[in-house]
Amino acid sequence: MKKNYIKSSNEIPGLEYFRERALEISKNINEDYIFCEIGTREGNSGIQLLDAIKESNKKRWLFTVDPYGTKPYRATTDMDSRGRLFDYDEQCYRNGMMTLNTFAFNNDLLHCHWRMTSKDFMDKIESIEFWYDEKKMDYKFGLVFLDGEHYEDIVMEEFDWFRDRLIKGGLIIIDDIENIWQTSYVDESDYLKFLGTIFKDGEWNVNGGKLYYIKK
Repeated sequence: MKKNYIKSSNEIPGLEYFRERALEISKNINEDYIFCEIGTREGNSGIQLLDAIKESNKKRWLFTVDPYGTKPYRATTDMDSRGRLFDYDEQCYRNGMMTLNTFAFNNDLLHCHWRMTSKDFMDKIESIEFWYDEKKMDYKFGLVFLDGEHYEDIVMEEFDWFRDRLIKGGLIIIDDIENIWQTSYVDESDYLKFLGTIFKDGEWNVNGGKLYYIKK
């Protein structure tokens, strides 16, 4: 069944803080720096990022990365109440692209989807010339949202790659962190101490199941 495509970020509950942080970053950094989302699904968080870019009055690119195509997907958060994996089929891809591209087109925003895994994106993107406004883009990032496969090895590979290409003061957001790390700890304070050892080179906080890391 086809969905009714989201027209406004106000229709997506629970992401107000996420959007506020994205807006803060977009207002404060040069528009040449890219926003990027790993794990797109039906475009809900992507809409929030586009809406933040819109409000900041910057002509900034949003890259989204997701292979779709019912690729086997490792994620501890992707089961419904009956223990079934959520679909990443062609209809999910069409829904996500219609949502994001319609919103981008209607609001004169810049969006490009890369239909590939995060590993392929990281391995190949710097060999691809991406031109906009008569300039070849430099792959420097102002904000990155990691919401792909929720396993520590994959998340940390993504985090390390993007941190190396993140501008000073840029933001990396990691979603569903309790499913990546907290299950190993009984006491939440021990879990937070452990996160502090991983992200000690930046400023970080946790809100709504997401970790927000600012590069110093």
